[in-house]
Amino acid sequence: MNFIVTHNVPALGLVLAKSADVLNAQRLRAVFSRAAYSVANLVRRHILWIAPAHHLWAAKLGAQHTEFFGKAARHTTSRATSRRGIVTIASPGFSRAFHDVEIRPTGGRRFLTIPKNRESYGHTVKEMRSDFGWKIYRPGSAKILIGVKDGERVPLFTLAEMVRQRQDRSLLPSDGAIDEAATAGAMGEISKKLEAVR
Repeated sequence: MNFIVTHNVPALGLVLAKSADVLNAQRLRAVFSRAAYSVANLVRRHILWIAPAHHLWAAKLGAQHTEFFGKAARHTTSRATSRRGIVTIASPGFSRAFHDVEIRPTGGRRFLTIPKNRESYGHTVKEMRSDFGWKIYRPGSAKILIGVKDGERVPLFTLAEMVRQRQDRSLLPSDGAIDEAATAGAMGEISKKLEAVR
């Protein structure tokens, strides 16, 4: 998921307008690079801060949470052109900060598999079979997968044709915090450029 840092950020637009006489394309790229880098750092910290509140399903099942949020934070990057900075979160799930998300099966599958207990949380049906030795079957047309291991039958997954996740703006920092971080990053770079031309 990408989001863009441009002169449309209110405070940043004013700063760029006031410094236009010393900011050529190369210098603008450095300014946007610094602004995007500052926003990316803010996003990383925010994702790690909110992670515990988003492990509720794992906690309810008594399961170890996955590294979803940690990976998203580690793989948040920034880059820039002379017209904008770009922050990329390498996880499509964070687009839910801006709108509802519908998740549907891919790869020709008919159903999503939603874990029902701690054994299956964070694992695929294939992993449960091959890595953990479960025999898995679907009883008739029920939307559930049962696992059998060591003579014990356990409901492992619920089957769903689609899951809708509601918008959750708290997944990312507020617009104000993003604007502040972008402006602070840009200001630091502009100050250096102004010093260099004095």
